[in-house]
Amino acid sequence: MAAAIETALVGAGLVNGALLGFLLLLRGIREANRATSLTAALLLGATGVAILILSSPGPASLTPLPLEIVETLLTLAAGPLLLAVICHLLSYKLRWPVLAAIVAMQCIFVAVVAARLGPDPILLAVPLQMFFTLWGWWVFRRTGRRRAGTSRSAAFWMLAAATAIHAAQLVRMVFTEVGPLRSIVPMTISALFVIATAAAVAHLLTHRSFG
Repeated sequence: MAAAIETALVGAGLVNGALLGFLLLLRGIREANRATSLTAALLLGATGVAILILSSPGPASLTPLPLEIVETLLTLAAGPLLLAVICHLLSYKLRWPVLAAIVAMQCIFVAVVAARLGPDPILLAVPLQMFFTLWGWWVFRRTGRRRAGTSRSAAFWMLAAATAIHAAQLVRMVFTEVGPLRSIVPMTISALFVIATAAAVAHLLTHRSFG
């Protein structure tokens, strides 16, 4: 019963995230806004990862290979996407060839190491994802003071949310055999989606005139 309630609550949060991501994607396409479209991709990707984790029968070692590969690819993609959004928000010039080279090298690294040594790919992908979050914090610290206002606040909260997810990922990796903690990542993502949705609604109510 408790597990069913937990799944329902997490699922409700993920629905919020998916709808928010879909709406942002439509807005980004309509307005040709790169930051909005990338943010939408982040939200939809995070929703996908959470669903894959919930679909897993247990620890990462028991996850079916196709699900594990998709989860790993989404995890690897999330870091560069987050960095691109942060750089756009803070008007920091990102060197795309360098970023593309780093992304290519990390994909090759994960594939080769996982194939030769046998560790779960997701255990390699998460630290690489954290690297991009740290890079984002570096960009925020370097340029944030020159971009005060809404853009800086958005960048801060996105990085803070990513940091919270990383904390949950570390707990999941360290305590892989503790059943109640296996869903800590989707629970964290779901909670952040609910907070983001509430913040978006509050923003609309604050800035809309009802005459």
